[in-house]
Amino acid sequence: AVLADVTAREAATVPADGGHTIWALVRHMTGWADEVHQRLRGRTAQEPDGGDWPAPAGTTEADWQADIARLFAVHRALADAVRQAL
Repeated sequence: AVLADVTAREAATVPADGGHTIWALVRHMTGWADEVHQRLRGRTAQEPDGGDWPAPAGTTEADWQADIARLFAVHRALADAVRQAL
């Protein structure tokens, strides 16, 4: 819900303090959730395939929506894997 009204432009805006953008945070969380999921499936611990802070693949609203969808898909897969491991 917190990302529902965030536009691609807002997500790509660098905060005044120079911190990470919302978009960068979304991609960072996606990468690390996927890395944990892969570790549960037997992968050797390493940095996510896309890197620690992967840059967005594009700048459009469609690119932003795709990254949000991937964040949720990866978290669902991780949650399912954890449930199955219990």
